[in-house]
Amino acid sequence: MRNGKLELALCDFFDHTSMEHHFERMAKKGWALDRMGIFWHYHRIEPKTPEAGMIEETKVEGRKRSYLLTETGKEALQAEYERICRQAADYRRYMEVKE
Repeated sequence: MRNGKLELALCDFFDHTSMEHHFERMAKKGWALDRMGIFWHYHRIEPKTPEAGMIEETKVEGRKRSYLLTETGKEALQAEYERICRQAADYRRYMEVKE
């Protein structure tokens, strides 16, 4: 079994949604991205699903998909919000001292 893989990048670099779906498919196959350029360099990982149970798909209409946050996702969002609030408070304290 190979430990590395090269793939010719035939994707628009501004199409982030397609790239995200592609990298999720590669992770399910057991490949993780190392570097990007004309060629994308991958290394072997344990095959896994990137979803952490934070969102669930609620509706599919052609290529359009709708999602809702699960309780796990809401907890992660709350934790991230609190982290950002602490950073903002640190910034305000720092800027008040320096002025």
